[in-house]
Amino acid sequence: LQAAQSSIQSFAIIIGFSSSCTPSRTIMTQHSSLPADHAASSIDVLTFEQAMGRLEQIVTTLDAGNAPLEDAVKLYEEGKLLQARCDKILKDFEARIQIADEASDSPAR
Repeated sequence: LQAAQSSIQSFAIIIGFSSSCTPSRTIMTQHSSLPADHAASSIDVLTFEQAMGRLEQIVTTLDAGNAPLEDAVKLYEEGKLLQARCDKILKDFEARIQIADEASDSPAR
């Protein structure tokens, strides 16, 4: 359990976890009992802020140390999906910024 908690905290820090992000309780509630494909499709519609907010909830839950092992593992799995979602969003934004920078650097015709 401590290893799962440590891993969640580590990847939250690596992807720039911010406590200023607020969770969207309307889209993401704890869905650890949903099938994995449904959970993934639910995560695929989240904004960056929503995914980070849910990740914050997971970290808080695991930090409390009260989750049964099965629940902790499900939360860890959800956290990994959230991490992938955040990574994808950040890469997409990075690509958009690069395109905008290249467009502004090119000489006008």
